[in-house]
Amino acid sequence: MATTFSELMEQEMRLHKNVLLHTLQQSQLTEVPHHFPVIPMTDAEYKTLHIRYSAVNTPIGKVLLAATDKGICFTGFCDVEDIDALEDLRQRFPHASFAAQTDAFQDTALTHILEPLHNTRILPFHLHGTPFQLGIWTRLLQIPFGALSTYSDIGEGKLKARATGTAVGANPVSFFIPCHRVIRSNGEFHGYYWGLEMKRRLLYFESQHKQ
Repeated sequence: MATTFSELMEQEMRLHKNVLLHTLQQSQLTEVPHHFPVIPMTDAEYKTLHIRYSAVNTPIGKVLLAATDKGICFTGFCDVEDIDALEDLRQRFPHASFAAQTDAFQDTALTHILEPLHNTRILPFHLHGTPFQLGIWTRLLQIPFGALSTYSDIGEGKLKARATGTAVGANPVSFFIPCHRVIRSNGEFHGYYWGLEMKRRLLYFESQHKQ
């Protein structure tokens, strides 16, 4: 009896889930990489920012990189249908002035996409958020390249899993602060701000480059 398309898709999803579960079981959190320092943004800074940005083509898609005078404050994806990355940047920083130009922070960020392993060039992140959000975003940096973690592990307990999920979803610096490496403990994907297809693309990219 021939296998239907839906049955083939179900088999593929089970295989994919098993791969994720295996990766999750083999993963451990590490120290925050010294080349990715987090600089908290004060409320006063948030209201007087000047942000430079540029869109660059990369192996993970067209990426919008944005930086203040202190570091990268935003990364987003330009080839996602439902979200305008530049508009998203402007909404996150409504008081800022903007200039479409590259800078040293953006250049360094690009090298970390093109050379994701063994790249120790310093790339600071200038982040505006609550103390809880900053803590979660810093903890995300403890997930090694190509590894996975769960919401309860990142939040250090199931009781904080929902709040952790909200903070993970609010992460303004996609890819570098790797919220895409967080899945449910049963191996299933949860919602990703830039879409599940982008999450799959990022995880596939990392699986290919960690080998």
